[in-house]
Amino acid sequence: MFRKSDLARLWSDEGGASTVELGILITFVAVAALASMEILGGSISGLFESTGNEIDNVRPAAGDE
Repeated sequence: MFRKSDLARLWSDEGGASTVELGILITFVAVAALASMEILGGSISGLFESTGNEIDNVRPAAGDE
C-alpha cells in the first residue's frame, strides 16, 4: 500500500507531463505537415512539371549540336 509521502512524491513528479507534452507537439507538427503536403501537393507538382517542360524546350535535343 502506498504511503502518503509516496503519493505526494508521485503527484509532484512532472517528468511524465513533459513527455506527454512533447508527444502532443510532435503529433501536431506531423498532422500540420501532412495537411500542407496534401493541400499544396498538386500545385507544387504542376510547378515542377511546367519548369521541367520549359527546360526541355530550351535545351537542344541530343545530336542537334
